[in-house]
Amino acid sequence: RREREAAAAADDGWTLVTSKRGRRKTRDAKGTAVGAVAAAVAEGNRGKAAPVAESFYRFQRREKRRDELLELRKKFEKDKQKIAEMRAARKFRPS
Repeated sequence: RREREAAAAADDGWTLVTSKRGRRKTRDAKGTAVGAVAAAVAEGNRGKAAPVAESFYRFQRREKRRDELLELRKKFEKDKQKIAEMRAARKFRPS
């Protein structure tokens, strides 16, 4: 078959493009088959369980967001007090 295709390509000046069957393994510079390396990595990942989402439910996401906002407000108030104390002590010099 290949001989016929080669002869046909030589006669017409055209090249017949065909698909190759099967999987061709390529090798890296060290001679390790790249497909084998990928399979080893996949095998290593297979044993790990998928991480469970911390905030799966909507109310958990809302609570988390609310807690973060409360924490930011507390920090803001603390910083405000610190600035007021520094101004009272006349050591506050914005640059």
